Amino acid sequence: MKHPNIILLLTDNQRYDLMKCAGNPTVYTPNMDNPATRGVRFTNTFATTLICVASRAGLLTGLYERSHQFTFNTPPLRSELTDISYSALLRLAGFYTGFIGKFGIESNRKSVYS
Repeated sequence: MKHPNIILLLTDNQRYDLMKCAGNPTVYTPNMDNPATRGVRFTNTFATTLICVASRAGLLTGLYERSHQFTFNTPPLRSELTDISYSALLRLAGFYTGFIGKFGIESNRKSVYS
């Protein structure tokens, strides 16, 4: 079975409406609007913490910071959490996975990406 392409574009703790395609008349965001208008845009989301790396760990694991206990200057993200991350589950389902850009999440595992 051929898998669909999934590209998750993530900006740190940005409000959903700070893009032109979301109806904001002030900003000019053509490079964000283009993929947003051709794909799925999540408009009912929120960051569970103000710390960017902890927020990304929450997105990958589905857990609040108090549960994943990962932030700046902490040990690596526990391997039992990277084993159930979205990227690990997609890889187990046969997807090729990767990450480009600001990440900052260390893990005890070699890699959760292909």
